[in-house]
Amino acid sequence: MQYARIMLDNIGGGNSEMSSVSLYMYNSLAAEEPAVAAVFREIQAVEQRHLEIFTQFAMQLGENPRLWTQRCRRKVYWTPGYNVYSRNLPVILSDAVESEQAAIRKYEYQCGMIQDRNIAEITVHASNMYFRARESTSDMFASIDAAVATMERQIRKNKT
Repeated sequence: MQYARIMLDNIGGGNSEMSSVSLYMYNSLAAEEPAVAAVFREIQAVEQRHLEIFTQFAMQLGENPRLWTQRCRRKVYWTPGYNVYSRNLPVILSDAVESEQAAIRKYEYQCGMIQDRNIAEITVHASNMYFRARESTSDMFASIDAAVATMERQIRKNKT
């Protein structure tokens, strides 16, 4: 359940994907320049996808993925008060950079906490055939590369 609680914090903690989604949505509405607003909307969509991924992880780990985190055995709900709302573009950009840097530090710390091997699984359905690859290494990127290589071998083998 330790990993599930990590996912909950990524979903609904103070520095979470929900905080990012809501703040980038606000920024897109507050931005006076249409091109800047469009960029914030694109970033919001990416953060929304991250929120969905962490929600799926939490569910797979047996946790209820509501917008909350756990502090001292208590569930604490997410609140918009976690965000700083400004209409000043330099402040918005500075806050966005600081928030993303904090998220990177948080995720790097979490990766160090997780002692499981990195497993990459790929399933592709094409032309009434299923191709599956599953690889595990101590490095996530190496696992992904190995799974892709396995998938490529399967497809080449079946192609001939």
